[in-house]
Amino acid sequence: HAGDGLISVDSPVIAPYTLGEFFALWNVSLDGALVYANGSPVSEPKNMVFEQHQEIVVMFGKPPAKIPGDYSGKWPF
Repeated sequence: HAGDGLISVDSPVIAPYTLGEFFALWNVSLDGALVYANGSPVSEPKNMVFEQHQEIVVMFGKPPAKIPGDYSGKWPF
């Protein structure tokens, strides 16, 4: 909500939240998306559980030359 590319989970319920739930809020499907977490490909993006300070890349189409491998707090990488 701040426009800085960071995702913050603000909930009174402590639970594992997934990337699929995040995208479902806007009725956006992850079908066909390439997803990387901390520089590694994610085989089931919908089920990927958020962890603190993950660097997550979600893309459609051709991947960029460099995939970030860790959280730097800066965008673009």
